[in-house]
Amino acid sequence: MKVVNLKTGALICMTALPLVLTAPAQAQTASGGKAPNEAENVSETDIVVTAQKRDQLLLQVPLSVTALNSEALAAQNLVRLEDYAARVPSLQVAGTQTNRVTIRGIGSDPAASPTIAVTIDDAPFGSSTYAGKGQFPDLDPADLRQIEVLRGPQGTLYGASSLGGLIKFVTRDADPNDWTARLQTSYSDVAEGGDGYSIRGSVNVPVIKDMLGLRASAFRRHDPSLVDIYRTTGQLVRRDADTSQVEGYRFAASFRPIDALTINASHLYQKRETTNGGATQVLPTTITPKYDYFANDSASSQAKMTSRMTQLRGELDLGAVKVNSISAWSSSRNQTDGDQTNGPFSFILFGYPGQPAGTQVRLADNQITSKFSQELRIGSAGEGKLDWLIGGFYTVEHSRLPQQIYILSPSNTVVATAYDYSLRSSYKEHAVFADATYHFSDQLELQAGIRYSSNKQVFQQTLVIDPPVTGFLGPSSTSPVERYADDTVTWLVSPTFKITPDLMIYARVATGYRPGGPNTVLAPNRTFAPDTVTNYELGFKGKLLNDRLSLDVALFDIEWRNIQLNITDSSGAFTYFVNGGKARSRGLEAQAQFSPGMGFKITGNMTVTDATLRENLPAAGLLYAVGSVGDRLPYTAKFTSNLGVEKSFDLFDDARLTLGLNWNHVGSRLAAFKSSAYPVGRRGRLELPAYDQLDLRAGLSYRNLDLTLFARNVTDERGITNRTDSSSGSNPSTISLIRPRTIGIDAAIHF
Repeated sequence: MKVVNLKTGALICMTALPLVLTAPAQAQTASGGKAPNEAENVSETDIVVTAQKRDQLLLQVPLSVTALNSEALAAQNLVRLEDYAARVPSLQVAGTQTNRVTIRGIGSDPAASPTIAVTIDDAPFGSSTYAGKGQFPDLDPADLRQIEVLRGPQGTLYGASSLGGLIKFVTRDADPNDWTARLQTSYSDVAEGGDGYSIRGSVNVPVIKDMLGLRASAFRRHDPSLVDIYRTTGQLVRRDADTSQVEGYRFAASFRPIDALTINASHLYQKRETTNGGATQVLPTTITPKYDYFANDSASSQAKMTSRMTQLRGELDLGAVKVNSISAWSSSRNQTDGDQTNGPFSFILFGYPGQPAGTQVRLADNQITSKFSQELRIGSAGEGKLDWLIGGFYTVEHSRLPQQIYILSPSNTVVATAYDYSLRSSYKEHAVFADATYHFSDQLELQAGIRYSSNKQVFQQTLVIDPPVTGFLGPSSTSPVERYADDTVTWLVSPTFKITPDLMIYARVATGYRPGGPNTVLAPNRTFAPDTVTNYELGFKGKLLNDRLSLDVALFDIEWRNIQLNITDSSGAFTYFVNGGKARSRGLEAQAQFSPGMGFKITGNMTVTDATLRENLPAAGLLYAVGSVGDRLPYTAKFTSNLGVEKSFDLFDDARLTLGLNWNHVGSRLAAFKSSAYPVGRRGRLELPAYDQLDLRAGLSYRNLDLTLFARNVTDERGITNRTDSSSGSNPSTISLIRPRTIGIDAAIHF
């Protein structure tokens, strides 16, 4: 049951609160980190972000950026990217394991190279190429200070693979002056599912005052089970068959041997283990009359993802200039093993006749990436008419992608390995960049930046096919060592005019690119080229009504050229890459925060996006993606909105009660372009209907104790975030759903 048509409601809210709608962020303030109850009530005026690699007030940054306070997210059980994406304009996530991340309509298939860059404290994380599957860390907010989402290409300051934008995780540094400790735990229960829990703890120890501090944090989270397994006949096999457990830790040290030098070192680790696919389900046929969380009895799977990063950051303050060095070593590994007996590889069993009932065809897939990066930059201290920054960047990553299709007997012994594939690659990038802002007056300034990047890639593939199935999969092969190199220049120009000290208007033209590379073994083309974007933006930011209203509005036009397309072969299982034509994404973003008094705070955001192809997708070769001029880009709603209302009450000394609601609307979307491997009658794209979600919360703060009751998806909507089907038409579609109604409690104590 829906409470009301949310699109209509959101439009009414926009009329009543002109161009309002959210800056969801409660983030670090200019005076440092706050306790959760304080952080949730800071004004946008005080939020400090590092989007341009220096500290700036959010409303003074001439680009579209949203900051999210991690403690506020954790208190509301918003711990995964798909949980808090609605708080950010233009950010959309398809799938429950962050399968596809899209900003301003710019996104890619999860098997392709990423279009959204990820950094942890300015160090890039994950692979820059499809060989590492662009793994997304989706860090738990256990020891994060805030999360910054930069919209639009960030190619000048952040380099490759930031065509759509950047998600930046900002961690907490150790403090050499203050003892602090925090313990937080939560419990939640899901409608028609299981229950879950989490526990987080952190401590900061000043070892030598003003010189050396240590910080440690750890967490463990068990997400509620959702999936019921049925036989294809409709008979229930097992309820709550899925599991999802995440755990991790972080150690940090801050050393200040002299006043001018600060050195921060840290090590982060996170592991996620899941079974039976999370919330990816088979569409209902005869099993249930509505969309629900279930799978058939041959869909068992296991997955494990681990992420590590070690960093060494130094800052030398020489007065007129600052020197920063960021060194980072990271690794990620994603292992999956799933049943494909009724999937696209079911034909493999024909090569092994006479197998007993219960024999499975399984796919084991691993992605392993190790990465080192080094950035050195020198910048002015922000005094005088010219602010400048110059720097150099280097990264090298090594990725392996081993895959196996094997036959598993009912007694869990391996009968045969039908397909054994191995991909090894390396990626090296060198870059230099410069950014400068000239202040012509107190009102007018001009920013310009440029970056030159060069990358080299080495790539080799080995394919071993078991003789009984060579008729289906072809012969074994080893590719020659492929080498690929390209270079590019990205740039930005952004004039800003301050109408008043509290209001500004800016324009921004910025470019971004994604590297090309060698292709997969089945591809007809040995390489594919880079794709690029140019973003034209006009924005307005500022404060009105005696600082009670803050606004951030942006019009954007992104021109996407030479699009990298992921093509599926006739089996529906193997992919390769080609370059397509052009696309355009135009739209309006608005976010705001309004504090009318009497303890009320209203936040919200809205996005209108028109993201379409400007050229037909090329119909070249035996297989190609099917798309025509005017077709909408995948997984991009034309309209989304989010509205939050909060009321705070002072109960008695040191006690404060806060009541809040959040109302989110996601418009209808279209799934990915289909391949010509689909029969002509099945090439129409799948639609994802619009959905609404209502969340409620009540929080009590008393001295050093915070207690929050939350209810998410109160109306128990079955919103679809991802949808796929097989090219043969022999299998039903699979979908991913938002979490059903979840009720829980969170408690935190801090000193």
